Amino acid sequence: MPTLISTLFAASIGCAAAQYVNNNTIGSCADVDCPSRGDSTTLSECQVTNRTYGLIGLQSMSSAITEEDANLTWTVGTHVYDNIDGDSSARKVEKDFYLGTPPSLGLSSDDLPYAGCAIFLYSNELTKPRDNQSSCVDTIGIDCMTSLLTNVAAYLADGSQNGTTSTKETCQRVQEELNKNFPSSCANVPGQESWNGIEAVALTGDDAPKPPPESMNQSSTCHPTLPKSNDLSFVFGYNDTGTVQSESTYSLFYSVNIVLTMFWSPDTTVPAALDVPESHLTCLWPIDLNDEQLEIEEPSTAIHSQKISLVASFLALVVYLL
Repeated sequence: MPTLISTLFAASIGCAAAQYVNNNTIGSCADVDCPSRGDSTTLSECQVTNRTYGLIGLQSMSSAITEEDANLTWTVGTHVYDNIDGDSSARKVEKDFYLGTPPSLGLSSDDLPYAGCAIFLYSNELTKPRDNQSSCVDTIGIDCMTSLLTNVAAYLADGSQNGTTSTKETCQRVQEELNKNFPSSCANVPGQESWNGIEAVALTGDDAPKPPPESMNQSSTCHPTLPKSNDLSFVFGYNDTGTVQSESTYSLFYSVNIVLTMFWSPDTTVPAALDVPESHLTCLWPIDLNDEQLEIEEPSTAIHSQKISLVASFLALVVYLL
């Protein structure tokens, strides 16, 4: 039976292991073929039901609740709203989070041998690293990662000891404990003692997020999860407001979001129960990369290719934010 330490170590390595286009550690529109916006820019326009995103970020993770060759994904989609009020210079940045699951994984079933929830850490001053090959460990540090995973596992054990406690209540208890006792090893990450936003969402049972019905999905132009056969469910979203000046929007748009994903079995004696609880930590931020940007890269040295990609991404971002 794996120990908590081995589980934490595996989770830490997993954050850095996934490789996407350009060897990025976070997937982008180039990985899921977002359609272009159709104007003179190289920006994408990924529509999921009635929501449209200019950039996405995607991370995969393995889990004992899926079959051996399957995986779960977290995807963040971002959009900037300008000119909502003609008399205001406000700019609203929206971030939405989606869970990708194998079609056979019915998380809303009422007879699952496990429960699950996600904790979102958001609205902070930490922005994405300049290097898209950086991992979660590089971004928030191994001490912060380990503390978050260890504390969440402890809060989860305390909250789920009572067999009558619902999944939603257990998740909310973890959220409350993080609000009260945020790890000191993470204090320098957001630049303050806690994160401005901490939100718990149940992932299983009656409160589980569900894929949109076919009638709503007909307007979608892309499916930002991998593999594309995964279902995609909206889980959580938030927005922040800045000004029309791109500098004030950058930290909102490119803030690092952390998702803690947990699965556990309230009754470990039932068939297919998890031997030990799972805790995964995922860092997400949007990546400036799509098929059009890849096409303008010249097939030269790796360094030359990376320089062109960075220039194209910067120009696209300036146009998008102005």
